[in-house]
This record gives sequence, C-alpha cells and structure tokens, in this order.
Amino acid sequence: MTPDFPTPTALDLPLGPEVDDLLLHLRGLLAVRDLLIARGASPAEVAAHSHEAERVRERLSELIGGRAADVRGRQAAANDASRSDSRSFTAGHSAATIE
Repeated sequence: MTPDFPTPTALDLPLGPEVDDLLLHLRGLLAVRDLLIARGASPAEVAAHSHEAERVRERLSELIGGRAADVRGRQAAANDASRSDSRSFTAGHSAATIE
C-alpha cells in the first residue's frame, strides 16, 4: 500500500522573486489607476494603467501556469512510478500457495 501524502499544488511552492515583483507592480498599477479615476484623470491615462495591469496579469499567468504544469507533470510521473512499483510487487507475489 502506498503512503497517502498530500500532493503539492502550484500554490504550495515558493513563487520566486519575479512573481513577487510582478504582484507588487500589479497592486501599484491598480492603486494608481483607482487614484487617477478618483481624481478625474483623462481616459488615456486610466487606459494606460489598465493596459499595463493586463500585461502584468498575463505575465503572472504564464509564470504561475507554467509552474502549475510542472507540478502536474511531476505528480503524474510520481503516480506512474507508484503504479509501476505496485504492479511489479504484485506480479512477484501474485499467487499464494496453499500446502
């Protein structure tokens, strides 16, 4: 029987400095955009911040999505290895002899 350990998810892994920087940048862009709206800035200024925020979101999605795909790949490989190990064990011990 295989031990039942919790499988890691993308959120369990350290995200790294690039993701941290992008998250901070995104928060700043959104805060400034909201401030611009509150102060009656031109639509062009607001749109510029919105477009940059969207670009940062896309980059975050690429980084985090890639990390999630890596985790899923490692989980699948571990599951395949586990199934292979259990099959080889049961193949060697498939029949009990009664004497």
